[in-house]
Amino acid sequence: MRFEIICTGWNCETYIKKCIQSVINQTYQNFHLHLINDGSTDGTGATLDKYTGHPKITVYNHTENKGAALRRMEVVRPLNDDSVCLLLGMDDELLAGCLERVKKEYDNGKLMTYGNWKDQHGGMLPESFNLDFDEETHSTRNYRKVLYRSTAPNTFKKVLFNQIPDTDFQLNGKWIDSTTESELMFSCLEMCGKERIGIIKEPIYLYNRNRKGGTLERTYEVNGVKLSGKDYKYRIYDEIVKRPKKELYKNL
Repeated sequence: MRFEIICTGWNCETYIKKCIQSVINQTYQNFHLHLINDGSTDGTGATLDKYTGHPKITVYNHTENKGAALRRMEVVRPLNDDSVCLLLGMDDELLAGCLERVKKEYDNGKLMTYGNWKDQHGGMLPESFNLDFDEETHSTRNYRKVLYRSTAPNTFKKVLFNQIPDTDFQLNGKWIDSTTESELMFSCLEMCGKERIGIIKEPIYLYNRNRKGGTLERTYEVNGVKLSGKDYKYRIYDEIVKRPKKELYKNL
């Protein structure tokens, strides 16, 4: 089984070397790492250039910031349908054994997984944020109606991605540029249903949460109104959860 690791980032110069090394050091080595610089204004691009030519890495250095939804779509669409895609923030890291652990879920017939993380201060996903969905949510596949649980690392079979049109990654004709994984993972949850969702409860991902200089510190303008990164994120999320659910994916 081959992992296609989709690593997107903006202004991640301080973190990127540790991020890359955390992937290279994985015990499971059947992977390719896609490093996508989404128009950074710091030294991210120059750092990534040093990895050009690496046999397990492809670098995409964009000069314009378009958001992870578009950048991810550009890379994932041409991939082999049997690939397993793993989403990685360029300022985050995979913990030791991450790929081995995720592979076990796919060996057991899962089509997607989500997992657990620890943050840069040793904090964990709050206990109140139960990783499981209740039986009613699974039976109705109304995953958008409850608190979001599809936490990092998010992975999915590329064949699921094929079922999602480009327009689903847009809002009012504009590519989603915040909480960009939400629409993707909600769609995957709905297409899979309980039996094909792998839940990994032990932390296998290091999440640099609320880090200085991150996207949540940016200011966005919507219809002439300036919003904080956090408020902008919630505005997009509120629109995503209103969307109709996907049909169950039946072609195994």
